[in-house]
Amino acid sequence: MPLDLAALHALLGQAPSSPPIASFLSALSAPGPTPAPDVKTYTDASYHNYYALGLSLCYTGSPLALDSIDIFNTPPPRPACSSSSSTSPSSPASTSAAYPSASAAPAPAPAPTSLPRAKPTYAPPPPLTLRFPTPELVLPPSKPGGSPLRLPRDPLLCVRPGSTGREIVRALGEPGRKGAGGWVGVWLEWKGVELVAGEGGREGESEGRAGAIQEGGGAEGGGDGEEPGQAHGTGPGKKSDTAARASTVFLGLMLELRDPGAGETLSENEIKRGAGGVWERAAGWTWASIKVFRV
Repeated sequence: MPLDLAALHALLGQAPSSPPIASFLSALSAPGPTPAPDVKTYTDASYHNYYALGLSLCYTGSPLALDSIDIFNTPPPRPACSSSSSTSPSSPASTSAAYPSASAAPAPAPAPTSLPRAKPTYAPPPPLTLRFPTPELVLPPSKPGGSPLRLPRDPLLCVRPGSTGREIVRALGEPGRKGAGGWVGVWLEWKGVELVAGEGGREGESEGRAGAIQEGGGAEGGGDGEEPGQAHGTGPGKKSDTAARASTVFLGLMLELRDPGAGETLSENEIKRGAGGVWERAAGWTWASIKVFRV
């Protein structure tokens, strides 16, 4: 079942034991029980890692409140490689091991070793959906005093394991911040992404989120400098009840892209003209994680 990122807005600012978070985790875990988190606590944050659900919840402050949600796109396992040193009856190594000479000294017993604990991995996430309030992307003017640039876009973006940076940027526009290098890798950040919440058969959720927006502002909800009324587009005319109920929420999104390293493949044209810079190449990389945070 797809995970609507707008639904995460209602969770931000909640305590770890709050009913909304418990209900969210239960729905993701169904039909099984909610798994216990692996809790990692640091001086400035407490991370509740749900490996089986593919996400991590970051709590900050005192008392603890949900500050951000990391959703991980775990890569498929690599095929096992056969070792070139594997023995066979015809190889010299296996022959000497299988038929040692009488004068050969007995091989010493291997020292007992403890196998390292396998690092926990996150389960693949469900498809992620982002629903935009308008079928166009408005970009700032390229020159001072110019008109904004309006580009058509699909009002629904579905992020799947194979989705690339190019697809996501095409829907969200140029990020406000981006960087490369360090332990994070290639990342892009958007603040104040407006998403539709509360459509079709989710009247209760819509009303709850509408109340959260009206009471929000600052760190608990809304956008940077957004008035509560701006988050509700009921609009005039003959709109259906579903459209009239629809509201919007504002979220921060941070996207990390997965560098394929030596596994990166280039087309013949790319090889002829050169691989290009990191940002040109990163457009075709799949996403590694998406962080949803408060704005």
